[in-house]
Amino acid sequence: MEVQKYTDKMKILVTHVYSNHNKGDAALLSVLLDDLKRGFSNPDITILTLDQIESGETFDGEKMENSFMHYARDKYSNILLKIGYALYVLIYTFIWAILYRFFSLDLNFNDSIHKVIKSYKEADLIVTVGGGYIRSQSGFNGTFILVFILHPILFASIIGKTTVGYSQSVGPFGTKLQEKLAKFVVNKMKGIVLREKISEEILKQWGQN
Repeated sequence: MEVQKYTDKMKILVTHVYSNHNKGDAALLSVLLDDLKRGFSNPDITILTLDQIESGETFDGEKMENSFMHYARDKYSNILLKIGYALYVLIYTFIWAILYRFFSLDLNFNDSIHKVIKSYKEADLIVTVGGGYIRSQSGFNGTFILVFILHPILFASIIGKTTVGYSQSVGPFGTKLQEKLAKFVVNKMKGIVLREKISEEILKQWGQN
């Protein structure tokens, strides 16, 4: 991947890291970090992961924090509480983003969700790490998971942050509704590097060049 060298120090947020303990995921994340370090001069990188991490844990020397999806998935074990809290995360973060973007209101509570919000707010660039994840299966569970995959991208867009995708697969989708949701959110990204021809064809149909 060719990258242009920038001299200004950038705060870069790497998102959608599912498991840095998986060898394939870890290798792809390492390649992305190498590209970012070649493209930017001494970038300040933070990695948001779904994994449970220890305080101060790093990957390839870069700090790691937990993502929105981590807290939505792991805060409660009871399925009803899990769904309820996940919906709270979605609704609250979108309300926060709208108030911040359009009314300059910066609500700030000392909790885990606001720690993630702070990472997005301070970032100059957001990069969604590679993998075949912008896709879904039919049914409620498939739609619910897709919404949480798309949520951080839309959140970043609302607060005016530049988001790009790295080594992505897009599709297939289980329903037309899922595809419409994905199209709406993916078209808000500033750019996306694709893994295969099928994904390229889907994005062309969506109006992405």
